[in-house]
Amino acid sequence: MNDGSFNEKIFLKNIPNNFKTIPFFLIWQSYIQECFKLYKLSMRTKVWGEFISTISKQYFQEIDCLELKIPNYQSNLWQTIRFRSCSPLWVNFLINFLSNDTNLKFYSQKLREIILKLGKVAKIIDDINDLNDDLSNRRWNYILIKTREKYPSIFNKINKIDDFGIIQLIINNGIIDESIYEACNTYHNAIANLKNMGLCTDEFEQYMKLFFSNWYK
Repeated sequence: MNDGSFNEKIFLKNIPNNFKTIPFFLIWQSYIQECFKLYKLSMRTKVWGEFISTISKQYFQEIDCLELKIPNYQSNLWQTIRFRSCSPLWVNFLINFLSNDTNLKFYSQKLREIILKLGKVAKIIDDINDLNDDLSNRRWNYILIKTREKYPSIFNKINKIDDFGIIQLIINNGIIDESIYEACNTYHNAIANLKNMGLCTDEFEQYMKLFFSNWYK
């Protein structure tokens, strides 16, 4: 494993069983792309534009302020902002809801906060899925950030030991489990906020159940 290659079978063998059941189709980057695409095609209101701007700025500002000491992470950043035509159903549901000017005007501020929470959920799950690839290419990754914050001694070893060893350290210290727990809590908080707004979340929750499997409560 010293060549930096990644053995998926060995990796899967060493992670919690319930972790394996999550389908990784929550694409935060794809959500941003879909928002911009819809805005460009329909020329939504100023509020809609500000909503999209808020999401994208929050995402990129977070990246800019990280100051990760991983070589080439900035040069590879745009490679991670990739468009995927097959967006998750829950993303399409939210985009369709927000494309209605009446809904947007009435719920704009609260929805902005909720979508940011759901964007965080997508980012966490997507980065868990992309961990091995991001680590190999020294790209920004939410799990690596959590590692740096909580276990700087582990993070400092990134350029000293092979990628598989880093992933093992991350798993053994429970960082992935903590991130999954954070994603689930954030999701449930967003759902509660939607319900408090008087919105029916049945369809939305059905979509999300596909992605949270054993963690959905």
